[in-house]
Amino acid sequence: MILSSFQQSDFEAVKALKESYDLQKIIQGYLFPHSDDAIKYWFDKISNPGETPSELHWAVRSQDAFLGYVALHRIDWINRNAEIGIVLNSRQKGIGTQAVNSILHIAKNDLGLHKIYARVLQPNVPAIHMFTKLNFSVEGTLVDDRLYNGAWTTNIILAKFLR
Repeated sequence: MILSSFQQSDFEAVKALKESYDLQKIIQGYLFPHSDDAIKYWFDKISNPGETPSELHWAVRSQDAFLGYVALHRIDWINRNAEIGIVLNSRQKGIGTQAVNSILHIAKNDLGLHKIYARVLQPNVPAIHMFTKLNFSVEGTLVDDRLYNGAWTTNIILAKFLR
């Protein structure tokens, strides 16, 4: 697994991830139809680091195969914290853990961040397991915070200090 910048050839794979209703639902993405132009605008924005100072995105690859992306969102440069997000098109065991570990290293050593947090819907057991395995602690819950499969579900806030 390697992290890299995005390539134009990644666009169709990113578009497929953005158009997956089931995936967007579990990762708390936007659940409305996206036009090709809107996806292209977003892709161009994430492909140019520095375009949005509060967000950084990396492509996740295995050799040359695009597996998804990982991002730091809501980067608060003053208080040195950010939210992590990961979207993969692959269920290859360990890829998510490796990608998150790589981002934690970058967040601490290159960006000087102090704390990383994640918001995970309660039904997303694999993500909760991955973050707890990486020593994220549950800091709180937002009960009945999101509609998921027609029912209200809890949003779990997990965090890790980068020491």
